[in-house]
Amino acid sequence: MAELKKVPIGLLIGQGSRIGLLLQQFQKNLLPVEIVFVVSHKAMRLNKKGEKQDVFGIKLAKKLGIKTAYFNKFQMREAAKEKQKEKFNNKKFEGNYFEVLGQFLSQNYPIKPQGVFCFGWDLIVPENFLEYFPGKKKGEYEVINIHPSLLADNPKDKFFVLQKVKKGTKIPVIKGLEHDDVLRLAFELKLPALGATMHYVVPDADSGKVIQRVEVPILNGDTIESYDERLKIAEEKLIVDVVKSWAKEQLKNGR
Repeated sequence: MAELKKVPIGLLIGQGSRIGLLLQQFQKNLLPVEIVFVVSHKAMRLNKKGEKQDVFGIKLAKKLGIKTAYFNKFQMREAAKEKQKEKFNNKKFEGNYFEVLGQFLSQNYPIKPQGVFCFGWDLIVPENFLEYFPGKKKGEYEVINIHPSLLADNPKDKFFVLQKVKKGTKIPVIKGLEHDDVLRLAFELKLPALGATMHYVVPDADSGKVIQRVEVPILNGDTIESYDERLKIAEEKLIVDVVKSWAKEQLKNGR
């Protein structure tokens, strides 16, 4: 069998708890992608002995020989404050952070990534970053995010109509919250289901074109922890499906 062509991609993560299946598939050469880097915005953790340890996703990537890096905004901001003193400007720092990140990620590794996937990257990315990974049309970018709730096709819609779980039931579209906060709100509202959405990233958070969704029912007796375990399984499969379909489309279009 002829070897599949590979589309170079990069991963932006937080802890990286959802990329296990993706990296497993990558290791087995089952994906039409070459993962050229994994970058986390978190800081290394300290274990009980006070020793620094990599976050989950960075640790996995290192085992596979994938280039990794930390790009912790808090630590970088503190370093800038220390150097610039009273001249420090937070707005300018924010812009510079993402400008440097875009430059860093769009290097040749030795292959320049054609797209970036965000998994647990809970920082809103501005246009000056997105422009490093332009799409086919103006205002479109090859940056894709997973959001831990069900987003509607129309970004202005405030409700999503469930397709599978309690079909036809409207649930609120939850935007602008991190993973754990989304789950807490869903349980507070006693929603019948939640799920995840893969979508293209635009400067307006959680408003880009929807690629694919998965609904996951919230069962009687579920806790946030038990539900999150099922959601994780669904999200990991969704990630693999979307990475595959996106890469195949890139190859089809000769990009």
